[in-house]
Amino acid sequence: MKLFYKIISIIFHPLLMSTYAIIWLMFVTEYQFTSVRYKLFAIIGTLIFTGILPLIPIVILLVRGEITDINISVRQQRTFPYMFAFLAYFLWAYFLWRNMQMPNFIVSVAVATAVSTVVMIIINYSWKISAHLCSAGGAFAFILGVSFKFGINPMWHIITMLIITLLLAVSRIELKAHDQNQTLAGFAVGFVITLLPILFING
Repeated sequence: MKLFYKIISIIFHPLLMSTYAIIWLMFVTEYQFTSVRYKLFAIIGTLIFTGILPLIPIVILLVRGEITDINISVRQQRTFPYMFAFLAYFLWAYFLWRNMQMPNFIVSVAVATAVSTVVMIIINYSWKISAHLCSAGGAFAFILGVSFKFGINPMWHIITMLIITLLLAVSRIELKAHDQNQTLAGFAVGFVITLLPILFING
């Protein structure tokens, strides 16, 4: 089972969740009617800004022996990689707004992701919080909020996200990466910070 938990943690790694959310946006909402070029540009751009760019300092620090693993399991090692990720998420927000010309409430998700990262940085000074569950909470809120905006019945999407979230939470706990409170706190931070701007920002 330990191998299974590791696979779940890799598949739903925080650096991949934003890309999954954009793929969902491109193929489930009204964006399904946009061109293949637009879809690919949105997905690849998101992967670059939220996956590849934040991964660079992690790999460098890992090679230099300054962090212990790709999940940055040691709380004290998270500050610099998280700060770099914060900048990358703001670049992503600019990309969605300027290049993809997406509505403000979708751009706000990228900004919310950056804000969530800052919150995690602050919390991590004294307590470890789950980045995996924070990203899952953000993706959950994104699907819920966008479904509301576009008038989509979110039931099956919510059920799917519940299963993913529960699997991820159990995996992080069973791998001794976090305890129950840290996973719950991570989910709550990601969910609340992402959902609020989607609900209250128009356009």
